[in-house]
Amino acid sequence: MQKYLWVFSGKKPCVYFKAERDNGTGAVTYFLMYEIGTFDVDIPIGVSLKLGETWYNLKKTNTDYSDTIVVTSALTQEILPKIGENQNITISYTNRRETINYQLTASQTSSFQTNLSKLIRVIESEPKLNINKR
Repeated sequence: MQKYLWVFSGKKPCVYFKAERDNGTGAVTYFLMYEIGTFDVDIPIGVSLKLGETWYNLKKTNTDYSDTIVVTSALTQEILPKIGENQNITISYTNRRETINYQLTASQTSSFQTNLSKLIRVIESEPKLNINKR
């Protein structure tokens, strides 16, 4: 429903968050979107987060192949608060050939955490849609 873009050094890859609300149950699912700047010929395996000293393998829910590749990974309710608590965050992307790790700087970590908390506030404040049939 809502996205906040976050980019590494003004170039690709970029990482952003997305949230979806199930209007029937009210359940919210959060995603980490990892967009690759050039078309990667190797098949994407997934994205992981290192929060503090612990690695979390994120469940890949979708891979979109268009002019760039976007790997969508679900963020569990266990991981969400840990993102805000840790000052040491690493994002890891793996394809069949290699694994690339991005250690976030202090300002990148702050931006990463701020964007997620903004998204959580926005999606949680949205009322449930009422659908009226005529």
